[in-house]
Amino acid sequence: MFTIYKKHLSTLALLMLMFWVSAFTSCKNDDEAPQTYNFLESFGPCPIARGGELTFIGADLSSVQSVEFPGGETVTPTFISSGKFTVKVPESALPGNLILHTSNGDITTLSPIGFSEPVEVVSFSPQEQRPGSEVTITGKYLSNATYINIGEVKIPLQPISDDQKAIFDKYVTSLTNTELKFKVPAEAATGDLTLTDGKPVLCGELTVTLPKPTEVSATNLKAGDVITITGQDLDLVTKVVFNDAVVDVEPTNATSIAVKVPAEAKDGAVAVVTASGVSVDTKAEITLVKPVINDIEYIRSEENDGKITYYYFLGDELTITGSDLDLITSLTLGDYTLEKSEYTIADDNNSITLIIPKKAKSGIKAVTGNATEVTTDLNIKPIDVSGAYWSYDTNGEKKYIGGGKVVITACNNLLNYAVDARIGDEPVRDFKVIDNNSFSFVVPEYINGTQQLFVKSTNGEETQVWNIAVEECPHPYLSKIPKSAILGGNIFVEGGNLDKVTSVSIAGINIPVYSVASKNGMFINIPGTKSVATNDYIIVSDGSANVSSATKINITLAEVTLLEQTQDLGIWTVNWSVFPQDLFKDITVGSTIKIYVSVNDLKHSKKDEDDESGFWQLQFFDGAWGQYTAFDGGNNINGPASAITDGYISFTVNESFYNSLQTNTNWGGAIIIQGENLTVKKISFIP
Repeated sequence: MFTIYKKHLSTLALLMLMFWVSAFTSCKNDDEAPQTYNFLESFGPCPIARGGELTFIGADLSSVQSVEFPGGETVTPTFISSGKFTVKVPESALPGNLILHTSNGDITTLSPIGFSEPVEVVSFSPQEQRPGSEVTITGKYLSNATYINIGEVKIPLQPISDDQKAIFDKYVTSLTNTELKFKVPAEAATGDLTLTDGKPVLCGELTVTLPKPTEVSATNLKAGDVITITGQDLDLVTKVVFNDAVVDVEPTNATSIAVKVPAEAKDGAVAVVTASGVSVDTKAEITLVKPVINDIEYIRSEENDGKITYYYFLGDELTITGSDLDLITSLTLGDYTLEKSEYTIADDNNSITLIIPKKAKSGIKAVTGNATEVTTDLNIKPIDVSGAYWSYDTNGEKKYIGGGKVVITACNNLLNYAVDARIGDEPVRDFKVIDNNSFSFVVPEYINGTQQLFVKSTNGEETQVWNIAVEECPHPYLSKIPKSAILGGNIFVEGGNLDKVTSVSIAGINIPVYSVASKNGMFINIPGTKSVATNDYIIVSDGSANVSSATKINITLAEVTLLEQTQDLGIWTVNWSVFPQDLFKDITVGSTIKIYVSVNDLKHSKKDEDDESGFWQLQFFDGAWGQYTAFDGGNNINGPASAITDGYISFTVNESFYNSLQTNTNWGGAIIIQGENLTVKKISFIP
């Protein structure tokens, strides 16, 4: 006899519960076996050794007639009371759920029974096997194992999910305590065969049969040819690899595989690969046919100083001859890659025809599917002006004068590939292609003297033409003007014959105030009226001719600084009331407000610290803490750092915003600013 002291009772109870499992029940038919009548509470101990005694406890178990163990063997219970009975665990029992057969129906345990005997492996055979074929393991307590492991491949033996059950059903053909039979998965490779029983139980090395290629039908091949590999166990092959190019195959024949050589295949080894990823070399080295491009036969030539030059023009029909040209997957002329629809490969694969595209340049490069490049020379001239003649449109005079139009005409339908021109380093004005035989341009007024003419073509290349002698424009002209100006500002412009200026205008608006500094320079005062705010040419006139500037000038309203004061807004920690009402006396509806800011470090932002966009926010209130309605989304402007261009945020004053500026000042300021991740540096406006 022994005594259990009360202070140790809870610990002992806990240890006992570790060997028992809950056994909530489910009935086959609620009418036959209601849970209130046969209610199984627990059974144990678990895990248990086969041959040991298993005890069941419940509210009323007197109707239990037998207990069925996984594996099929049924045992008659020995009752200790109506709520308690025992059974001896049969040696054939497997892991899983128990079924209690009662006079009122069946009760199935929700918790499975587990066993404590360690798995013992006696042998396995065969020690070499093909994927899909069967291997047998013999031993003791094999049903206690949870997995079969072949290298990295696992087969569950006690499936706990639908996916595991599907794998178990696919590969396990038989499982008892003393024998386990399974099929070798296709993904398995040679490696250790083990059973998992808490820790690995080694069976030995399982050699998984590999394909044995012995011969290939040919080694000198062309992409698209069929190659046949012969050997043994070739139905285990799932891929054929040509150097780095992979072809998937369906394993159907054990002695041969026929596969097309892919376009990406390169010279080198051929290998076969199993589903397990094991590669087996065929020992064959293949050489692939490459396309051949012959020397180009030219249809045009010219002789200069005894030297003959051969060439093609843009738009000419070109025939490329050679052999195996069907291997070409990409064709490039210069740096222009043709679309498939832009060239045709002949049926005999010995020629390619095409119309030379307008963006093509000299040189041919063909690329095959395996990245082999084949090149040859091709000389392309974009346009031909050698036989062209010049016409003049300068008051009918046969000379070039700045500001006059020149028309160049040829008779070879090639000038339509011209897109622009320059005289020396100066671009011409108003370049236009008239038709296939002619183009025109206006000589800039400020060009004077003899210079070279260059014509630019659709392919981006320039053709050097004859020298062009230009007399200075007799009228006033502008050669250099500022890019921008502000209303009411003063600008200086450069040009020629400016001492002859009688009027100046912008966008049809007369500019009354200007001052000629010299023949080559003058000052112009931009009017302060908003109607002059435009982006247009400046026109100067001597009364007989109007001449426009070569470029446009952008005239904007002057920017007025309201406040220049640096303030870090922190993270909504500063209520910055910065605007007394008198700052806004010149602002009207339609004015533009500009707030110059910089984005702080992201650590100052409430935004996710991993966000590298530089997130910021700026919020506006009126003097009475009312929200302005001038902005999208209310009174808040926000975005990434990239949304702030030129260092400022701008918005247009609407009527609601304007009214708030004028009336809501009882808090001592017309605008209150809050925000995060920004430092405000200056606030200005454009009327």
